[in-house]
Amino acid sequence: MPRAKRKAAKRAAVKAKRAPARETKTKIRKVGGSHGVILAKEILDSLGLREGDEVFVLRAPDGVKLVPYDPKFARVVEFARDFMRRYRDDMRELAK
Repeated sequence: MPRAKRKAAKRAAVKAKRAPARETKTKIRKVGGSHGVILAKEILDSLGLREGDEVFVLRAPDGVKLVPYDPKFARVVEFARDFMRRYRDDMRELAK
């Protein structure tokens, strides 16, 4: 992709991130042997994503959160999961 187009795409993504959040209704659909969610173009643009990009789907107290894949964040999440798995009993004692 030429440099000018990359800059324009980056500016559009930054501008879209500043746009106010809007609720979008979508359906879960069967895709082969799995299920998927179709995201509107405006949502992908606001996240700076395009077809083929990877994302994290995080469970949150109020639902799910979709965030762009970040290798550094992936390492932190894996470390936290490993830590909680290793020290499960200690964490339970601390929670009392």
